[in-house]
Amino acid sequence: MEKFQGLYSRLNDRQKEAVDALDCPVLVLAGPGTGKTQLLSVRAANIINSKKASPENILIVTFTNAAAREMRERIVNIVGRKGYDVVVETFHSFANSVVLESEGALKYVKDKIEIGEVEKIRAFEYIMDNVKGVEPLRPFGSPYIHRSEIEKRISELKNEGISPKEFKESLKNVKADGTIVEDKDVQRLHALAVIYEEYERLKESENKKLFDERGRIDYDDMIIIALSALRQDKDLADSFRKQFKYIMVDEYQDTNGAQLELLFSILDPAAPNICCVGDDDQAIYRFQGATLSNFRILREKLPKLKSVTLAENYRSEGNIIETARRIISLLPDKERIAVKNLKACRKYSGCDIRLVDFLTEEEELAFIVAEIKRQAGIIRNDMSLSEEDRDKPFNNIAVLVRKRSQILKVVKAFLLAGIPYATDGDEDIRQEKRVRQMLDVVDLAGVSPDDPESKSLILYKMLTADYIGAELSDVLKIMDHVNKKRGV
Repeated sequence: MEKFQGLYSRLNDRQKEAVDALDCPVLVLAGPGTGKTQLLSVRAANIINSKKASPENILIVTFTNAAAREMRERIVNIVGRKGYDVVVETFHSFANSVVLESEGALKYVKDKIEIGEVEKIRAFEYIMDNVKGVEPLRPFGSPYIHRSEIEKRISELKNEGISPKEFKESLKNVKADGTIVEDKDVQRLHALAVIYEEYERLKESENKKLFDERGRIDYDDMIIIALSALRQDKDLADSFRKQFKYIMVDEYQDTNGAQLELLFSILDPAAPNICCVGDDDQAIYRFQGATLSNFRILREKLPKLKSVTLAENYRSEGNIIETARRIISLLPDKERIAVKNLKACRKYSGCDIRLVDFLTEEEELAFIVAEIKRQAGIIRNDMSLSEEDRDKPFNNIAVLVRKRSQILKVVKAFLLAGIPYATDGDEDIRQEKRVRQMLDVVDLAGVSPDDPESKSLILYKMLTADYIGAELSDVLKIMDHVNKKRGV
């Protein structure tokens, strides 16, 4: 209780308003750096301390396992071991929990396995080659050119909770108007409906050439299956409504239609104590089907919804916030739920934003390297920083890129400049020069003595590497000498 009071006292007035609103649905419109995660954890602690509900009667839904783990740790830090009883899950893991409680849904998914990427490609290509009605999406000469786009559109339909049957039914009233909707667009939509229906049928293992008897489900299916179970089994839905007296949603702007329906399926209409925290200005990214309309749907379905806007930013310096404000202000009013004029609560010295244009990629990489070295020098001489920060200046510098494919180019520039770096580890660095050279050494150590040809090839690659510094002519003479000795 003492820890809760300490954290509660440090909240600003708007945060306290959201934490204390425990008898009505709440929408917290929160900009970046406004303490969203802290708010949710303190609110959960307030529910427990005020005896409004037991920990196991609280459900917090977020989008990543890391976010769920952090939320649980914060709650435990505030209320102690009973915080472990608060149900903190991702949407996908919560859907899985629903399926496990449904006899019908569990029986349906029990023997199925998640479809692999190669299997998915094979399934769509099989449909394109063997099913009638897909011709508008199968152009002559490039039959699979639309495959990835088809897969994306089917995923979007699932994210909105639209089944193949519902999608096909919705197309009955779609007509070409000669301006916005052309005849070819209508034909492609009908072809997509055929592919969607056939894809779902194939996953039921109706074609043994593609899948074995276990059948397949894909990532998007789990929420659809859980939603279907809740709709068909009233007792199942009632049991979840009775269990979860309070529901909280982190990063609400990222929810899609199916996820929102899942929430409303377990929400007690007589006491809809749901708290959704999100940033409507970030909904423009449409993450996995996320849409701004979900904010409006919340207001339409919950007339007593209380809205709280958080505008005090504890993360960024003033000029960063002002730059972001100018960009966001370009959005049309209809694309925003509320105007949030963020206020910076922290000040940093020497903080500025520069915009630099380059003619070539090489120029940009050279600038990044030079700027990092300059910043590292500043950090080394900044006596206001800790000794560890000064000794390891590069730990205080980050480089963000737009696409993952660009990481390797930056890494290569760092290697050439002798700048130490760390990445998130997801990119493939095996083709980098130094990495390839190290792998050659490992390969040489592991090559079989019975495979002299492979050993000779690897040895040649090593001897001609730049770190050896041997002349190519000398390497060739050595190899010629060895071959003569071997009688080759």
